Amino acid sequence: MRVPDPEPGELSWDSLAPYLSLVVLEAIDDDPAEAFAELVAALVQPSDRRARKQSTLLARAATAAGDDALPLQAARIDQLEGFVNQVLSLPGWAQPDAPYDDMVHELTLVARRKKLFAVHTNEGLRRRLERILDSAGTRFRRIPPAVLEGALLQGAAKGLWLKGTHARLATRPDSKVFNGRFLQRALNPLEDSFYGLGAARAELPADPGREVLRGVIGTTPGKSLIWYRGSAGMPEFLAMLGELLTMVEDGLTNPQDITGELGLLARRVSDLAGVHDAFEVIVATRDEVVSEPGLGDDAADDAALLENAILDVRGDPDAAGVVVDVGHPGVVAGSLRGTVHFHEGAAVLQWSSEGIARDPALARDLCDALSNQDIISVFYGSGHVLVGRDLWRRNTQAIPFARWDFEDFSGFEITKEKPLGLTSVDIHDAIGRDGDRSLFGWVLHRFSEGWLICDDGSGEVADFLHLTRDGVLSVIHVKGAASSTGRRKIRVTAYEVIAAQAQKNLIFSEPERLVERLAERAGEATASWVDGVRVKDRSAFFERLRLRDATSRTEVLVVQPHVNRKVYEDARRTAVGADRWRLQLLDTLLNAARAAAVMRGADLRAVGSA
Repeated sequence: MRVPDPEPGELSWDSLAPYLSLVVLEAIDDDPAEAFAELVAALVQPSDRRARKQSTLLARAATAAGDDALPLQAARIDQLEGFVNQVLSLPGWAQPDAPYDDMVHELTLVARRKKLFAVHTNEGLRRRLERILDSAGTRFRRIPPAVLEGALLQGAAKGLWLKGTHARLATRPDSKVFNGRFLQRALNPLEDSFYGLGAARAELPADPGREVLRGVIGTTPGKSLIWYRGSAGMPEFLAMLGELLTMVEDGLTNPQDITGELGLLARRVSDLAGVHDAFEVIVATRDEVVSEPGLGDDAADDAALLENAILDVRGDPDAAGVVVDVGHPGVVAGSLRGTVHFHEGAAVLQWSSEGIARDPALARDLCDALSNQDIISVFYGSGHVLVGRDLWRRNTQAIPFARWDFEDFSGFEITKEKPLGLTSVDIHDAIGRDGDRSLFGWVLHRFSEGWLICDDGSGEVADFLHLTRDGVLSVIHVKGAASSTGRRKIRVTAYEVIAAQAQKNLIFSEPERLVERLAERAGEATASWVDGVRVKDRSAFFERLRLRDATSRTEVLVVQPHVNRKVYEDARRTAVGADRWRLQLLDTLLNAARAAAVMRGADLRAVGSA
């Protein structure tokens, strides 16, 4: 018989310094105050799901706007309630009857501003909150993932957790984790379109309306989860919370699309139209669960149970439902039917018994584990994939190449690649002299500051290489346009050779190999300039090149002015038509070239005509 828990004491707000980690929700009925009370009551109940854990309510407190206990009005918070549970759990290495306990104290805070709710809690209660949100008749909904993405991920991405939306392949990771300074630029348009955004950390753009919420913020959009940093105490926590809820309110009122390269990732869909023929159910491994933000021991235990289980899938050719025969190797315990429906923006997968189970206890345990939707992926022959509570459709259309620079070529002949000359020496000597109007002459004009050398000739690294004073190396490949008329159409063939050359010579992007290759031509009569003034040899360029280190930036420039801005923009706006399809082919070509550059630690830009 369970011994009744002692009456909880009064929670001291002054003793708290919570980390800003929150599930943000929206009430969907007209009595948010009553919904607040109901939510707190559901979360404060002790959990009996795991026999290895025992939870005791130690302290509890509530306050509302107008009370003097906390600065709620400044943060525009209407209600706040908090409680602390003491949790005793059996260590993972101990037998069930071992006389050892691990003890932790877990804080839960529930705040409300009008119909917006914020819940700060531990992984176990967060799982209970997920079940509340997924239940029939719930009074809440998650914030739509697109709202959180648009509100919080407009700045430079510092961390990306990507979920694969493809069948498990030896040649492609099931998931990816990136950390860096501006990860939008690290995405590969061809490879990463098979991945959807699971979680992200990004720099918040400057905003004079925010005083404490600055720097890097993180979100797991599909779970309506946001995390930031620790606080110095409840006043700072409430100030951060108030500014965060304002950002969410603004996102709900004026939603923004996710910008830039993050848009190439697989996208969530919000209905089941066209979803059919499930062919595989994949469960995250325990190691994957441990490394995923927002998951904990319960999810790891479920993953461990399912890791070696039989999961034989039978899909429906006309619907998103699935039947799975479950068991352990050599033993089918029973069959489970999974049905999918959307509830308040989330794709909910619910399992029930199908027919008579041979081993009801095992089938029930596996059903319970499969109900942890955070660790489940269902793949469909229709090209969809259900990952957690997100239904994805892969971005199979051509991804726009996002690295165009449209430059002014006035005074130069865009069809003339280099000046006339019988030999390589003649060409080098003629660059920039005697009214040279070739594209080589344009490069000299455009890169008139810093150190510039021409490497045109047999065995070239590129047509030109340029160094800025801060160490940026530009590897420049040049090709003349097929036509100079303003009505010229997009031509993919005009870029094929130069793009292939740029990819082939990426091997020289490694500093030691580049210096070695350029030194082989040191005795040849090659053209060199410093701040636009011709010098006798490459020695000044070499001196600057050797000052670069592993952090110095390298970019590959493909100078081919055949595409002009007006034709490009017209084709980009057109839904159909020859130029539209040609542009998509060109996008694919240039994205592949850029992907190769990124793999070498460089970037690639295409230069067209303004």
